[in-house]
Amino acid sequence: MKTKTLLLVLFLITAIPAWSATTPSSGTLAGVGQSITWSGGPLTGSNLASTALGDPIASLCLSLGTCETFTLVVNLPATFYTTNPNAGVQISINWGLVANDLDLYLLDSHGNIMYSSAQLATNSEFVDAGRLVSGTYTVLVTVGAEAAATTYTGTATLLQEPSVPSGRARYTRGNFVFNTTQQLQRPNDPANILGGTNSLLLFVLDQDVEPRVVHHALGHSGRPGRRGHVEMHERRDYLDVPWRA
Repeated sequence: MKTKTLLLVLFLITAIPAWSATTPSSGTLAGVGQSITWSGGPLTGSNLASTALGDPIASLCLSLGTCETFTLVVNLPATFYTTNPNAGVQISINWGLVANDLDLYLLDSHGNIMYSSAQLATNSEFVDAGRLVSGTYTVLVTVGAEAAATTYTGTATLLQEPSVPSGRARYTRGNFVFNTTQQLQRPNDPANILGGTNSLLLFVLDQDVEPRVVHHALGHSGRPGRRGHVEMHERRDYLDVPWRA
Protein backbone atom coordinates (compact mmCIF):
# COMPACT_ATOMS: atom_id res chain seq x y z
CA MET A 1 0.00 0.00 0.00
CA LYS A 2 2.84 2.38 0.85
CA THR A 3 4.54 1.55 -2.45
CA LYS A 4 1.39 2.41 -4.42
CA THR A 5 1.01 5.70 -2.51
CA LEU A 6 4.63 6.62 -3.19
CA LEU A 7 4.25 5.87 -6.89
CA LEU A 8 1.10 7.99 -7.05
CA VAL A 9 2.84 10.94 -5.40
CA LEU A 10 5.79 10.65 -7.79
CA PHE A 11 3.40 10.53 -10.75
CA LEU A 12 1.58 13.69 -9.62
CA ILE A 13 4.85 15.52 -9.12
CA THR A 14 6.15 14.63 -12.58
CA ALA A 15 2.75 15.36 -14.19
CA ILE A 16 2.81 19.00 -13.05
CA PRO A 17 4.95 20.98 -15.53
CA ALA A 18 7.71 23.12 -14.06
CA TRP A 19 7.52 26.68 -15.35
CA SER A 20 10.64 28.53 -16.35
CA ALA A 21 11.93 31.62 -14.55
CA THR A 22 13.36 34.83 -15.94
CA THR A 23 17.02 35.72 -15.46
CA PRO A 24 17.29 37.93 -13.50
CA SER A 25 13.86 37.76 -11.84
CA SER A 26 13.60 41.50 -11.11
CA GLY A 27 15.10 44.89 -11.87
CA THR A 28 14.81 48.56 -10.86
CA LEU A 29 14.46 51.77 -12.88
CA ALA A 30 15.57 54.85 -10.93
CA GLY A 31 16.52 57.46 -13.51
CA VAL A 32 16.39 58.63 -17.13
CA GLY A 33 18.46 56.53 -19.48
CA GLN A 34 18.40 53.42 -17.35
CA SER A 35 17.58 50.12 -19.01
CA ILE A 36 16.99 46.60 -17.67
CA THR A 37 17.39 43.46 -19.74
CA TRP A 38 16.34 39.94 -18.83
CA SER A 39 15.96 36.59 -20.58
CA GLY A 40 13.08 34.16 -20.30
CA GLY A 41 11.65 30.89 -21.53
CA PRO A 42 11.48 28.41 -22.99
CA LEU A 43 7.69 28.68 -23.20
CA THR A 44 5.55 26.06 -24.91
CA GLY A 45 1.83 25.61 -25.50
CA SER A 46 -1.12 27.91 -26.17
CA ASN A 47 -3.06 30.47 -24.17
CA LEU A 48 -5.69 28.14 -22.73
CA ALA A 49 -5.50 29.64 -19.22
CA SER A 50 -7.35 32.82 -20.15
CA THR A 51 -10.59 34.68 -19.57
CA ALA A 52 -13.42 35.01 -22.09
CA LEU A 53 -11.67 38.17 -23.36
CA GLY A 54 -8.42 36.29 -23.93
CA ASP A 55 -6.60 37.82 -20.96
CA PRO A 56 -4.24 35.43 -19.19
CA ILE A 57 -5.06 34.12 -15.72
CA ALA A 58 -1.63 34.34 -14.12
CA SER A 59 -2.17 31.71 -11.44
CA LEU A 60 -3.28 29.17 -14.04
CA CYS A 61 -0.79 29.85 -16.81
CA LEU A 62 2.08 29.81 -14.31
CA SER A 63 1.05 26.37 -13.10
CA LEU A 64 0.72 25.18 -16.70
CA GLY A 65 4.12 26.58 -17.63
CA THR A 66 2.73 28.78 -20.41
CA CYS A 67 3.74 32.12 -18.86
CA GLU A 68 6.26 33.66 -16.52
CA THR A 69 6.78 36.94 -14.68
CA PHE A 70 9.45 39.59 -14.25
CA THR A 71 9.22 42.03 -11.31
CA LEU A 72 9.75 45.64 -12.39
CA VAL A 73 10.44 48.17 -9.63
CA VAL A 74 10.19 51.89 -10.37
CA ASN A 75 11.93 54.06 -7.75
CA LEU A 76 11.70 57.76 -8.60
CA PRO A 77 11.52 61.02 -6.63
CA ALA A 78 8.04 62.52 -6.17
CA THR A 79 8.91 65.44 -8.49
CA PHE A 80 10.61 63.33 -11.16
CA TYR A 81 7.96 63.79 -13.87
CA THR A 82 7.69 67.52 -13.10
CA THR A 83 11.36 67.84 -13.90
CA ASN A 84 11.16 65.31 -16.76
CA PRO A 85 7.69 65.77 -18.30
CA ASN A 86 8.54 63.78 -21.43
CA ALA A 87 10.04 60.77 -19.64
CA GLY A 88 8.31 57.41 -19.84
CA VAL A 89 8.79 53.68 -19.41
CA GLN A 90 8.88 51.41 -22.46
CA ILE A 91 8.84 47.62 -22.26
CA SER A 92 9.49 45.15 -25.06
CA ILE A 93 10.16 41.48 -25.70
CA ASN A 94 11.83 39.90 -28.73
CA TRP A 95 12.23 36.29 -29.85
CA GLY A 96 13.40 34.35 -32.90
CA LEU A 97 10.69 32.79 -35.06
CA VAL A 98 7.51 34.51 -36.24
CA ALA A 99 5.84 31.09 -36.16
CA ASN A 100 5.93 31.30 -32.35
CA ASP A 101 3.57 33.73 -30.65
CA LEU A 102 4.19 35.42 -27.29
CA ASP A 103 2.13 38.17 -25.63
CA LEU A 104 3.20 40.92 -23.24
CA TYR A 105 1.24 42.32 -20.27
CA LEU A 106 2.03 44.91 -17.59
CA LEU A 107 0.23 44.42 -14.27
CA ASP A 108 -0.06 46.79 -11.32
CA SER A 109 0.67 45.81 -7.73
CA HIS A 110 -2.84 44.35 -7.39
CA GLY A 111 -2.51 42.12 -10.46
CA ASN A 112 -4.71 44.28 -12.72
CA ILE A 113 -3.73 44.55 -16.38
CA MET A 114 -2.58 48.09 -17.19
CA TYR A 115 -1.16 47.68 -20.69
CA SER A 116 -0.85 44.81 -23.13
CA SER A 117 0.61 43.92 -26.51
CA ALA A 118 -0.73 40.80 -28.22
CA GLN A 119 0.03 40.89 -31.93
CA LEU A 120 0.10 38.04 -34.41
CA ALA A 121 2.64 37.25 -37.15
CA THR A 122 5.48 39.08 -35.40
CA ASN A 123 8.47 38.21 -33.25
CA SER A 124 8.20 41.15 -30.85
CA GLU A 125 5.76 42.90 -28.52
CA PHE A 126 5.97 46.48 -27.23
CA VAL A 127 4.27 48.44 -24.45
CA ASP A 128 4.61 52.20 -23.97
CA ALA A 129 3.65 52.52 -20.30
CA GLY A 130 4.36 56.24 -20.03
CA ARG A 131 4.75 57.81 -16.59
CA LEU A 132 4.89 54.89 -14.21
CA VAL A 133 4.93 56.17 -10.64
CA SER A 134 7.16 54.60 -8.03
CA GLY A 135 6.00 51.13 -7.14
CA THR A 136 6.27 47.45 -7.97
CA TYR A 137 4.89 46.15 -11.27
CA THR A 138 4.74 42.73 -12.90
CA VAL A 139 5.72 42.07 -16.50
CA LEU A 140 3.83 38.97 -17.59
CA VAL A 141 4.97 37.14 -20.73
CA THR A 142 2.63 34.43 -21.92
CA VAL A 143 2.22 32.11 -24.87
CA GLY A 144 -0.23 33.55 -27.39
CA ALA A 145 -1.81 31.45 -30.13
CA GLU A 146 0.96 28.86 -29.94
CA ALA A 147 4.66 28.56 -29.20
CA ALA A 148 7.20 25.76 -28.99
CA ALA A 149 10.23 25.99 -26.66
CA THR A 150 10.44 29.75 -27.26
CA THR A 151 13.06 31.81 -25.47
CA TYR A 152 12.99 35.60 -25.51
CA THR A 153 14.76 38.75 -24.36
CA GLY A 154 12.90 41.41 -22.36
CA THR A 155 13.84 45.06 -21.97
CA ALA A 156 12.44 47.86 -19.80
CA THR A 157 13.77 51.39 -20.34
CA LEU A 158 13.11 54.77 -18.75
CA LEU A 159 13.83 57.37 -21.40
CA GLN A 160 13.01 60.84 -22.64
CA GLU A 161 10.38 60.50 -25.35
CA PRO A 162 10.33 62.95 -28.31
CA SER A 163 8.56 66.21 -27.56
CA VAL A 164 6.34 66.38 -30.64
CA PRO A 165 2.67 67.45 -31.02
CA SER A 166 1.70 64.07 -32.51
CA GLY A 167 3.32 61.41 -30.36
CA ARG A 168 2.30 57.87 -29.54
CA ALA A 169 -1.19 57.29 -28.21
CA ARG A 170 -1.52 55.33 -24.98
CA TYR A 171 -4.62 53.25 -24.46
CA THR A 172 -5.52 52.18 -20.95
CA ARG A 173 -8.10 49.59 -20.01
CA GLY A 174 -11.61 50.77 -19.22
CA ASN A 175 -13.97 49.14 -16.76
CA PHE A 176 -17.16 49.40 -18.78
CA VAL A 177 -20.40 47.98 -17.46
CA PHE A 178 -23.07 47.24 -20.08
CA ASN A 179 -26.79 47.02 -19.52
CA THR A 180 -28.75 43.85 -20.16
CA THR A 181 -29.03 43.06 -23.87
CA GLN A 182 -32.32 44.25 -25.35
CA GLN A 183 -34.00 42.51 -28.27
CA LEU A 184 -35.82 44.72 -30.78
CA GLN A 185 -39.30 43.50 -31.57
CA ARG A 186 -40.44 42.97 -35.16
CA PRO A 187 -43.50 44.69 -36.59
CA ASN A 188 -46.77 42.84 -36.02
CA ASP A 189 -46.97 41.58 -39.57
CA PRO A 190 -48.69 38.35 -40.75
CA ALA A 191 -45.49 37.39 -42.50
CA ASN A 192 -43.80 37.09 -39.11
CA ILE A 193 -46.46 34.87 -37.55
CA LEU A 194 -45.87 31.13 -37.46
CA GLY A 195 -48.50 29.22 -39.42
CA GLY A 196 -49.21 31.94 -41.98
CA THR A 197 -51.35 30.78 -44.87
CA ASN A 198 -49.01 32.07 -47.56
CA SER A 199 -45.87 29.92 -47.52
CA LEU A 200 -44.08 32.42 -49.78
CA LEU A 201 -44.06 34.90 -46.89
CA LEU A 202 -42.40 32.57 -44.40
CA PHE A 203 -38.87 33.45 -45.57
CA VAL A 204 -38.99 36.51 -43.26
CA LEU A 205 -39.88 34.37 -40.23
CA ASP A 206 -37.61 34.91 -37.19
CA GLN A 207 -35.30 37.39 -38.87
CA ASP A 208 -33.33 39.65 -36.55
CA VAL A 209 -33.41 43.42 -36.85
CA GLU A 210 -29.98 44.98 -37.31
CA PRO A 211 -29.65 48.65 -36.27
CA ARG A 212 -27.37 50.92 -38.26
CA VAL A 213 -26.50 54.48 -37.27
CA VAL A 214 -25.82 56.98 -40.06
CA HIS A 215 -25.33 60.72 -40.32
CA HIS A 216 -27.64 63.09 -42.14
CA ALA A 217 -26.26 64.35 -45.44
CA LEU A 218 -26.61 67.98 -44.34
CA GLY A 219 -25.35 67.72 -40.79
CA HIS A 220 -23.31 65.91 -38.21
CA SER A 221 -24.98 63.93 -35.45
CA GLY A 222 -22.20 64.72 -33.00
CA ARG A 223 -22.97 68.44 -32.78
CA PRO A 224 -25.93 69.94 -30.87
CA GLY A 225 -28.74 71.21 -33.05
CA ARG A 226 -27.76 69.11 -36.04
CA ARG A 227 -30.08 66.53 -37.49
CA GLY A 228 -29.42 62.83 -37.95
CA HIS A 229 -31.43 59.67 -38.17
CA VAL A 230 -31.26 56.01 -37.28
CA GLU A 231 -32.05 53.36 -39.85
CA MET A 232 -33.28 49.92 -38.85
CA HIS A 233 -33.43 47.36 -41.60
CA GLU A 234 -35.17 44.06 -41.97
CA ARG A 235 -35.05 42.24 -45.26
CA ARG A 236 -38.19 43.86 -46.62
CA ASP A 237 -39.06 46.35 -43.89
CA TYR A 238 -37.60 49.83 -43.47
CA LEU A 239 -37.92 52.18 -40.53
CA ASP A 240 -36.51 55.70 -40.52
CA VAL A 241 -36.76 57.49 -37.17
CA PRO A 242 -35.64 61.18 -37.09
CA TRP A 243 -33.87 62.34 -33.95
CA ARG A 244 -31.82 65.28 -32.67
CA ALA A 245 -28.34 64.81 -31.29
